[in-house]
Amino acid sequence: MDFSELTIVCVTYERPKFVGRLIEYWQKNFSGATIFIIDGSDQHLEEKYLKKINEKKINYVHMRNVSIFQRYVYIQKILKTKYFQLVADDEIFTKSGIECCLDFLEKNEDYSACCGKMILFTPLLKKEVFAFSPYNLYSNDVSIKVERVKKWLAYSQPNTIYSIVRSENLLKILNEYSKFDEKTFTKPEVFHEDLVEIGLAYQGKTKIIDELMWMRSVENQSIVLGDDKTQPEVTLFDTSQKEKKLFFDIFI
Repeated sequence: MDFSELTIVCVTYERPKFVGRLIEYWQKNFSGATIFIIDGSDQHLEEKYLKKINEKKINYVHMRNVSIFQRYVYIQKILKTKYFQLVADDEIFTKSGIECCLDFLEKNEDYSACCGKMILFTPLLKKEVFAFSPYNLYSNDVSIKVERVKKWLAYSQPNTIYSIVRSENLLKILNEYSKFDEKTFTKPEVFHEDLVEIGLAYQGKTKIIDELMWMRSVENQSIVLGDDKTQPEVTLFDTSQKEKKLFFDIFI
């Protein structure tokens, strides 16, 4: 399949080994796609990893100590293709899964996002890999916009954040996202994820196809950026932590 209408963006921080692995994987499987590595690390990516890049469309952008909030906003400047995918540095997305998602979106214009099945994996022994699925991914294909948003609010889990999405829809979301003050949040990446999920559900139906696409590694530790329960991404809930509030009233 021709990936010329796909932009892949990896927002990373202090994980050069995983970035190097992705570079090798992309070059073998995603020739033609436009790829950006947006790195907020203190140090520039080592030359041994940069030397692996022989595709003109793989771009490394070092934004030293720039917040994750601003690195997400930067996507507005570089996104020129019809479709977009955000990836984490510890994830692998199968070529066949992405091809199926692109094909689905081409044939179904009322859908804003499409993703395949997901597994979490970790090597146990040299010849064995343990894998399981931690998320109950679901299609959100209700015809009424507000009802799709309500359905997502009832689940509160990653569902479309790493999907193949229509760029025009994502750009509308990022435009709203950029209007917020990042200092409001201890975990702006959580706010970004929620806003993208809600925005995609509002702008179109979302689809989970029966094809393995998303593989997340657990070989590295998560980066913890804060744990303040008074912050807005947590106060999506009421005081009893049971009912969600529509924190995103302006966007919706």
